[in-house]
Amino acid sequence: MACEDRYRIKIRDPYNSYTEYMFQVTHSDGEKDIATLKLATDIIEHNIPSITLDLKYDKTAPALYRCDYNQSDLDLVAYAALEVEREHLQAFWVKWHSWISAKGTRAPEMDKILVQLEIPCVCGNPHRATFGAPTLLSHIPPDLVNHCLLIDISSASLEDRLNCLASKTEVMSSLEKLLIRWHFICDQIIIASPFVGHQYMSAEDILAIWKWLFRNSDPRKVTVITRGEAWADLKEAYSDSAMPYEKRERYGLPEKIITKGVTLRHFHAKFFAGCSPEKVELLSGSANLVRGPSLENISFNTMPATRFKKKYLDVLCTPLPQAGNVDRVARAFVLSHKVWEYTILKSESWI
Repeated sequence: MACEDRYRIKIRDPYNSYTEYMFQVTHSDGEKDIATLKLATDIIEHNIPSITLDLKYDKTAPALYRCDYNQSDLDLVAYAALEVEREHLQAFWVKWHSWISAKGTRAPEMDKILVQLEIPCVCGNPHRATFGAPTLLSHIPPDLVNHCLLIDISSASLEDRLNCLASKTEVMSSLEKLLIRWHFICDQIIIASPFVGHQYMSAEDILAIWKWLFRNSDPRKVTVITRGEAWADLKEAYSDSAMPYEKRERYGLPEKIITKGVTLRHFHAKFFAGCSPEKVELLSGSANLVRGPSLENISFNTMPATRFKKKYLDVLCTPLPQAGNVDRVARAFVLSHKVWEYTILKSESWI
């Protein structure tokens, strides 16, 4: 029985019964189908924290963006430049927030805001950093800088950065930053890994990897492809948790990443893709979803969506959930000549 199902319960005195929230239970003879409803015979109480999307840019991890000209790291440079503009950007955001809030139902629909500014580099060439932030409208405008996530830096080739040997831990850190990028620019994200963790890991450590995946995956965008053994290991890992997987499933509580996941048997490929109608960004290599010091080979490239479908999806011979749609335009705050301006950008102008 799922949480949204209607059901019957036994009570002793329907005319005087009440709950701790003081809702009175009343008798009704009007519902003809009441006898067909399931009778609730089991009560379960839990305070399981829901694992929701919680994207965070790890500034302590190796930089994802490096200058094309001198290979210097740019992630922290971009965040430092944003911090310098914190006060002025917040003042501009507060004015814009008031304007959009006053529009009410006439306000344009939007799920993100972009923030763009030029950042310094010792190479002397221009670099434009693009940050994404969720549109957070409330009676008090939140601090916009605190919600900005780095999603692109111009003249910082990801192909050059991510065609290399890297430790398992560095691969996971790079994937985490790519997931942030893809959540803002892509319609669909595919995570294909035959194994999550490894056979010598404890159930607690395996569950920790899955929880990392849940925090970094919007189930409306992300599809996980793995072997049946990986799903079985996850369910087994839940056995020592506050609520075993069987009860989660019984009450309709499994994370949606699990319920919409894809299982393949003869499958050893590892690839991670951010997909849009025009192109696909693809990270592939030898690394599964696990951290560690051993070296793995990885490669990154961009290809037309039609080629990705032919070379990857069609080969899998497995239908995937339908992709959503990302707006091809974005509302942006752009720092131009030391002044913040509001504009609308097409996707090709910011990624």
